[in-house]
Amino acid sequence: MHCKNYWLATVSSLAILGAVNAAQAADLPVRAPMPVKAAVVAPAPFNWTGFYIGIHGGGAWLDHKQQITGNGAGICGVAGTPDCAIDKAGGAFGGLAGYNLQSGRIVYGVEVDGTWLSLKGSKVIPGDLNFFADPLTINTKVSWLATVRGRLGITMSPTLLYVTGGAAFGGVKSGWVDLGSNVASAIDKTRVGWVAGGGIEHAFANNWLVRIEGLYHDLGKDSATVVGLGTTYNTTFRHRVTTVRGAVALRW
Repeated sequence: MHCKNYWLATVSSLAILGAVNAAQAADLPVRAPMPVKAAVVAPAPFNWTGFYIGIHGGGAWLDHKQQITGNGAGICGVAGTPDCAIDKAGGAFGGLAGYNLQSGRIVYGVEVDGTWLSLKGSKVIPGDLNFFADPLTINTKVSWLATVRGRLGITMSPTLLYVTGGAAFGGVKSGWVDLGSNVASAIDKTRVGWVAGGGIEHAFANNWLVRIEGLYHDLGKDSATVVGLGTTYNTTFRHRVTTVRGAVALRW
């Protein structure tokens, strides 16, 4: 009988202790689950493949030279004669369009552009320095440029470093006149030459491109012959134009 009461008391004590522990556990705050950090997704690298069209503007510098001979003797722009050169700076504004194709980090492309220029100048050579008795006036004007160029660059995702080169076309009008003898010589035509340069371009907002570039245009040499006062005058004209310009373009 005493043994039975002992086991009953023991079981009752354990039951009461279990109930108390359960109640205390119920009163404890529930621990929130540990937060799981979301995986970081790297943005996709920018792809340069596609068409684009835009506008550009900046500065232009003209290096113009004339060499004049009369019956084979130097008159201007050759050794031992006055310098027949004009250096002129002006503005440049125009449009461009092109296409890029990306392969790895290399970008290939083709681009065409047109540029209107404000490059016009003249120079007076006193009569006591030239072949003529009166002052000799030389003049030049390059009114526009156009190019068809290939491009090759290396991309650093949204930024592109590139070189470019191809064919250049320009509208030139240059000549000279001696008012005293009324002898003059001139050219007015479209010249064909070459262009080379490079630049840096950056993409933003996925569909827009901005750049700064420098281009050197060599429109080659042209010649003209005129006869006056029993003398045959041969003139060689040369036009070189350097442009530095910024541009903005829309791509798709």
